[in-house]
Amino acid sequence: MASTDEIQLGLQLHQSGDLSQAARIYRNILTNEPDNSDALHLLGVIEYQLGHADNAIHLIERAIALNPNLPYAYNNLGEAFRSKADFDKAIANYQKSLNLKPDYSEAFNNLGIAQQAKGDMPQALESYQKAIALSPQYIEAHNNLALALQADHQFEAAIKSYENVLAIDPADIEAHNGLGVTLKSLGRLDEALTCFNKALAINSDYADAYNNMGTVALERKKFAEADRFFQKATLLKPNDATALHNLGKVYEEIGENQEALQCYEKARSLKPDCAEIYNNLGNVYRSTRQPDQAIASYQKSLNLKPDFAMAHANLGTVYQDLGDFDNARTSYRTSMAIDPLYTTAHRHFAFITKFTEYNKEIRQIENCLTDLKLSNEQRMNLCFALGKIFEDLKNYNYAFNYFHEGNQLYREAVDYSLDKDRILFQQIKTIFSKEFFAKNHAVGCTDTTPIFILGMPRSGTSLAEQILASHPCVYGAGELEELNNLICLLPGSTAMSEFPENFSQLNHQTLFQLGQNYVQQIRSYSLTKQFITDKMPHNFLLVGIIKTILPNAKIIHCQRDPMDNCLSLYKNYFQNAHYYSYDMNELGQYYALYQDLMMHWQKVIPSPFYDLNYEHLISNAKDEIEKLLDFCGLEWDDACLAFHKTNRRVTTASTHQVRQPLYQDSLKLWQHYGDKLNPIKAALEIS
Repeated sequence: MASTDEIQLGLQLHQSGDLSQAARIYRNILTNEPDNSDALHLLGVIEYQLGHADNAIHLIERAIALNPNLPYAYNNLGEAFRSKADFDKAIANYQKSLNLKPDYSEAFNNLGIAQQAKGDMPQALESYQKAIALSPQYIEAHNNLALALQADHQFEAAIKSYENVLAIDPADIEAHNGLGVTLKSLGRLDEALTCFNKALAINSDYADAYNNMGTVALERKKFAEADRFFQKATLLKPNDATALHNLGKVYEEIGENQEALQCYEKARSLKPDCAEIYNNLGNVYRSTRQPDQAIASYQKSLNLKPDFAMAHANLGTVYQDLGDFDNARTSYRTSMAIDPLYTTAHRHFAFITKFTEYNKEIRQIENCLTDLKLSNEQRMNLCFALGKIFEDLKNYNYAFNYFHEGNQLYREAVDYSLDKDRILFQQIKTIFSKEFFAKNHAVGCTDTTPIFILGMPRSGTSLAEQILASHPCVYGAGELEELNNLICLLPGSTAMSEFPENFSQLNHQTLFQLGQNYVQQIRSYSLTKQFITDKMPHNFLLVGIIKTILPNAKIIHCQRDPMDNCLSLYKNYFQNAHYYSYDMNELGQYYALYQDLMMHWQKVIPSPFYDLNYEHLISNAKDEIEKLLDFCGLEWDDACLAFHKTNRRVTTASTHQVRQPLYQDSLKLWQHYGDKLNPIKAALEIS
């Protein structure tokens, strides 16, 4: 019989991490004593530690067959089955271990892990608590309990569990990190950052803390800061799918879709069964005008995780872009049913639904608003949804109160300076003077392909493009980034923030090349159509550039009643855009800056653009469309009058309106809100 000394020597080597020498001793024992249950069990543990789960199971089961009263063997057999995701067998073995040793805290902890993995959260929480009751200093069980409470959205209880860990060991880096993640979930971002910094004080190369600091910066829309943190995390852990995924989110937010795609694809290769990665791949495909690929990605995400509320909602947005509102509403309703607190779905659903009476769905959205666990962003989404609903129901007091709260919540979350925009507008006027245009007359590319449709957002730009895109000679390309991107690539430039200084000293050859490059890039959208539209509204800032680099390009300036235009901006949510529109004072002042700039263009450029008045178009569609087509050099086509029947992808806030016949409901809508809009009226000097 093997001596106790041999087993003890093997255990010492085993516990010191010298698995190969420990295994050699266990095998030597088994050579002489094939039925030594201790050696079989311990060799099985080593096989499990080496990732050989099937070998481990075989050896430990032999040990148990020889000696069925080994609680540690049942626990380790459970671990081997858990590593194979066979949670039922794992749970059964942990329970056998506990039948033999009811005070076995480690088995309770492992039982909790398996129960949680199987989706039985109440039982998992109970198992962790039993482990802690038996061993109050058991840090791993405390951490697991905290993680489970966090996953179950019991954030305050999770905080208490993490604090218990830190009371035992103030240097537990995972507890500092986990506490920060929990505080972030509650919107307590500054406290979360403090926790992450404490983790980094313990280990300055702790990649998870950098990753989590990046998520805080991302939530605060500090994209450069988020990029820096995620880059650091991926440098420390190059094969960390989570950090790569988050880095992709940054690129997606700032419109660098190819970089986002690369990050998501690499993350997917490292974690091919991650539904969240497929969801975000879908987002990039949607942004890059690939709706079929977007739908396929969202569906793959949902195959992996059928109860993924966000993916259902995102699938709805693609159907919405394509004008398939029935399928869009179905997707949004599914999302809301799965997770009533995924409030983005409520906002999208309200946006494309016409409400004629108070109903159960409205009451459900109102009930969501009473949830005390709502983050500011969740509450904001519900406020925009309910504002739209009550405007449909013509309850304008309720509608305004909701719109106002939603705007306040958004404005508090973004860093915006109207003074910076004032400086920008003045710089544009200074650089693009009469002298500039005299010096650079007729130097640009003479191609006539582009038709620019610009003006304030919500002024009718989408409607104008839908009308023109209904003509057989016109391709409607939507809101294009090409012009901004070309400006960012000017010599010595790194960002759009350097405009307009980066434009003032360009030579004639560069100006010509800019125009030619722009035309070449937009030709990728259509090789056959005579004209291609670019309806980026804020190109009104770039009229001077357009008329210089593309002097023959048509420009359509969409105008609307200023109060209706500002109201429409105020009651709509724009993702990471138009930050001036979330405060009525700033909105009115920005609109005044826009009006002043448009008057400047008319002073310094002969016939700079065609003014398309929204109210005239709504009231006298045929005549106004005829004049619009004539300006563009197009023959009349009946499809332009029946524009709402044109089947094309529309991703702007007007996606629903442009698929309806012209209606006058929105004319003078601002008057229903009366004095509530006084800050806008004051800024516009309207009595």
